[in-house]
Amino acid sequence: MRSPAVDRYIYEFDQDSILVMEVLRDMVFHHVPEIEENIKWRIPCYSWKGLLCYINKEKKSNKVVLGFIEGASMQDEYGIFNTDTSQIRKLLFQTIDDLNEEIIVAFLKQAVEINRTKTRNFLKIRKR
Repeated sequence: MRSPAVDRYIYEFDQDSILVMEVLRDMVFHHVPEIEENIKWRIPCYSWKGLLCYINKEKKSNKVVLGFIEGASMQDEYGIFNTDTSQIRKLLFQTIDDLNEEIIVAFLKQAVEINRTKTRNFLKIRKR
């Protein structure tokens, strides 16, 4: 189910960023039907058996980010991941023309498989 809080978040950006975020959001919902959407750490996050990915606008590059929480465990056969963090891997997009659905879906499927088979999520808060 789509979150009204995420709607509000997305529509604070410029038109190109809004379009990119909406298309990414549609892809996530379409290819991971049981996904949960909410705001965590002030950005849209998507969970399926733990945190899966997030969408954000990166200030440094001024691009929209699709970040994969368990990205370090993913294979990047396209050589396009941004690896500026130890665990998370990001795809960066400036305009709608930068989106390649086949590649994005391949990464989403990997992320789902990782969450399906692992025992704990990198950023999942565990109760003690």
